[in-house]
Amino acid sequence: MNTIMPRFFSSLLEEIPKEVTQLASELHYQRNQSITIEVLTPVSFSPKQIDELYGIEDNELRFTSIEARNHCTAVHSFRKFEDSELPLNARTMFDEAQQLWIHETEHNDSTDGRFLGLMSEKLNFLNAGIEVITSPDGRNVFDVLRGIGNALPYIANMNVVDIIELAAVQHIKTSGDLLAGMFYNQLSDYLPAHPHLARELYVLVREDMSVANTNLYGAALSGLVAAGQAREAIELAVLDTDSVCNELLAGALWILGRLSHHWEKEPDLKNRVQEILKAMGHHSNSNISLQAWRALSNAAVSQQELVAELLLHAQPDNQAALQVLGNFVFMNLKILKDHPNLADMLYALTDLDAGLANDFDSSLSMLIETGIYDQLVYDCLTAWILKHYNAKTSDEKLSSCFSRSLSKLANKPLLYELITRWLISDERVLGAAYSELIGYLWVHGIKHPVFAKDVLDTLDAADFKYLVRRLIGWTFYEEALFSLTFSLLEANEAQQQTFGWVHALLVNEVGRNYSHATLETIQEKLEGATPEVKELLKSAHAELLAYTEAINQLAIRHELRPPIPERIRHSVTLKKEREMREARDKADEQSIFQQICIRIQLKAGTGSFSIYGDEVGPINRLGSHSYSITLPAQYVIDPLNDEITKLELRLAKRGDE
Repeated sequence: MNTIMPRFFSSLLEEIPKEVTQLASELHYQRNQSITIEVLTPVSFSPKQIDELYGIEDNELRFTSIEARNHCTAVHSFRKFEDSELPLNARTMFDEAQQLWIHETEHNDSTDGRFLGLMSEKLNFLNAGIEVITSPDGRNVFDVLRGIGNALPYIANMNVVDIIELAAVQHIKTSGDLLAGMFYNQLSDYLPAHPHLARELYVLVREDMSVANTNLYGAALSGLVAAGQAREAIELAVLDTDSVCNELLAGALWILGRLSHHWEKEPDLKNRVQEILKAMGHHSNSNISLQAWRALSNAAVSQQELVAELLLHAQPDNQAALQVLGNFVFMNLKILKDHPNLADMLYALTDLDAGLANDFDSSLSMLIETGIYDQLVYDCLTAWILKHYNAKTSDEKLSSCFSRSLSKLANKPLLYELITRWLISDERVLGAAYSELIGYLWVHGIKHPVFAKDVLDTLDAADFKYLVRRLIGWTFYEEALFSLTFSLLEANEAQQQTFGWVHALLVNEVGRNYSHATLETIQEKLEGATPEVKELLKSAHAELLAYTEAINQLAIRHELRPPIPERIRHSVTLKKEREMREARDKADEQSIFQQICIRIQLKAGTGSFSIYGDEVGPINRLGSHSYSITLPAQYVIDPLNDEITKLELRLAKRGDE
């Protein structure tokens, strides 16, 4: 029963009993990988055993493998068409293949492919796919392409012209969709077993190269390589780089980039291809130059002398080349960490525009994790901000472009260095970046940042004055204000350098905006504090307490309240709005939509998870998400004056009185 299964059983079609194929189909539609099923009347089966496919013992039908079961299932579907008196219909055939695929389990062997392989003996299934795709009411083109791709391993031979025509008709509907590449990957896997078809396909495609069949060019040469004809494929691609056809030239560069691990082994060939790629990197056609840069990046993984060529093209006015470089760094960072040009590559990437820095962000996040590239990461983030922030606008770019890096910064020394250096910087845009960073951290639960002591210890009196002004002007969260204010006490010679500033902040700024929270925080900080710090905090606490008591003792100015008629009208309006709201809510109680959105509860469970392959993904717990912030008292009382004051502090220069 361990016989190795051939991939195709056309010679066994007539021998398989109808009952076996029907039971195989039943197992298939149960969506499992079982290869056994109970048989009620085993005596009716003839033959009772086919060594390659199945055997019957007692009341149990056992298939030799999942492939054998899939073959019998495909035969069952095939016989439905064979026995039908109606003419073969392409649409119906692909509908049957679709149903077989829907019930497929996770296995490399495909029932729909076996079925279409059998059907190919009755009709040209490539022409049938073309017919379905081009019909006015044609089905999803990807369903057809997937079925054809799954059927390729079960096709002994095919017409290359039909493949070219299929590629042309599907291109309009799949252009720009990444799923289109799946079919060409399947074709590349099929061609190595048929190198003569790969050569024929290459010749025909090359004669009439177009955007629609560019992928066929790559599939044909990839098939030759997999068939052991790498040198032939490379030489053909090298010859095609002399073509005046832009599509053919771009295709040749693409395949040369994919085959760099082949041509780099021969010095003469290596020099020829490198020179071609370098020259094509300056081509006037943007697609050709892009393919040349990508080929260079593929080759530069093992030919690091080509990194300089990538850097040559990675200029501020060439965002496409910068993206290629960014992807190269991200994909190969493990081997580039010790590269002498790593810093040059990362600095070049600081010219990437907002929205194009995804790979750059991923690279920086990985460097942050190592903990040994802090200065390089700091320089890169700072340089990017200086190049892309506008001092006259408040666009939030940092958190959207570098979310991974900011997440990795949490509670690391580099985070505190960024906060301190950006806030003490003379550049206004770094203050804006600091403010956005504090907001991002607050939303993600990191509410108590501190200043970097190493940086604080290098500041003089004028620097501390400037730092405190920027702190007040750019910080809008009370927890961050408290934490940063108290971290000033950790500086060297704090009693002379920062005690006065901390006292002023607690009494005149933070304290007046968040008086109750400040009093509570001071009480907490008194525990375990040194005698000098205790004296400072007690003094601030006493002054702030006297201030709050004085505020509470102020008389209520009744003349500032609205006149009685206006207050009555306001009360009547509020009452009417409440009554209308209650009536509307009562009417909505019977709404199905409302019940689905807010009333229907989950039957069970507290979250969700995904299963891919044999691995269970992380559990996402259900829960409510809400945020609340405390508005500064000065903003509530006098918002215009408060904003003017904050703006003046944000615009302050070092050394201003």
